[in-house]
Amino acid sequence: MPGISGATTIPCTKDCDKALVIGHKADEDVSWVEKRLPDWEHALYNFDLTNTLVSHTVPENKGHEAMVYLTYLIDNYDSLPSIVLFLHAHENGYRIAWHVDAPLHDQAYSVQAVQLDYVRQQGYVNLRCILEPGCQGESGGAKEDLSLDHWNQIFYNTSTPPGWMAMRAASYVSLAKNVSAMDRSSPEYLAQKLPMIRTACCAQFAVTKESIQLRPRSDYVSFREWLLDTLLPDHDSGRVFEYLWHIIFGKTAKL
Repeated sequence: MPGISGATTIPCTKDCDKALVIGHKADEDVSWVEKRLPDWEHALYNFDLTNTLVSHTVPENKGHEAMVYLTYLIDNYDSLPSIVLFLHAHENGYRIAWHVDAPLHDQAYSVQAVQLDYVRQQGYVNLRCILEPGCQGESGGAKEDLSLDHWNQIFYNTSTPPGWMAMRAASYVSLAKNVSAMDRSSPEYLAQKLPMIRTACCAQFAVTKESIQLRPRSDYVSFREWLLDTLLPDHDSGRVFEYLWHIIFGKTAKL
């Protein structure tokens, strides 16, 4: 595969067609990736460089891992491997990797346990198996972070997203299209949520080339433009995409 502009790309040591995409801070040690997962190609994005003499790996350090993921998809859309895993940079330990469902909360163990044939069959697989937080009970679902207005802004002028028109999502989108711009600025409108969207946290997942390319590259450009333009704090804008990745890649609202 060709190198990724602005990112550190490490080719795998064996013939492979799979890649890890990881965003990391300047002071985070990601040497474990090459040492422990040599059979994967690695795209490592340093997303918080402050030295103006060094090219940034992303347009702006905004939206946490969402900016890294979208930048990879945009830069590599025409040369994607068959399977891509999107991960956080921490190697292991409950304190920082509590959401990694593997012994010792270890990222390398988690990657090694991924069933690639299952990913090929499903198209998209969340790497977290435990349903909480995000799926069950009163704490489940995109109730506090993702408003109907955000939904409408993100998907505006993109291709018809495959899969998510099922269930109640269609009624929300129809409602959004039938409300005037003035009405959309009202507190009543902005207060509307999308409680039917549920997925296990925390934005670590595997996806196939085919599922990525269900959408044109322009969709990912549009998503990143929303992330660049939004006034939401980084934590919130990144969380919005955490609820949307499975929908972006063709799954229904509840996963």
